[in-house]
Amino acid sequence: DSLSSVVLKSATVTQGGISRKNVTAVVGSSAADMTVIEHADHTPGAYVYLKNAGELNLFVKFEATASGAVYDMFLDAGAWALFPWAADTSDIRVYASGSTGCLLEYGVFE
Repeated sequence: DSLSSVVLKSATVTQGGISRKNVTAVVGSSAADMTVIEHADHTPGAYVYLKNAGELNLFVKFEATASGAVYDMFLDAGAWALFPWAADTSDIRVYASGSTGCLLEYGVFE
């Protein structure tokens, strides 16, 4: 079977492209979650790429600064996600299931 595709929107990399960060904030500890991407640095309609490049489980929090609402996403080791992000009032924060061996790869496309 033939397959065809059409590009409806071209994305460009902003904020330095793909970056990596060690995650040291741990679930259940008194340490605060790590803010990875701040909404104030990006325009609404951005796309976010996240990959758990480490060995441990990674938890991603979308915390709306205005309302205080929190939404979670779980990334197992090796898992990745690409999703649209409103970038209006929610920062993207992360924490891990352990304090070592957790590496987040991330990028923002606008």
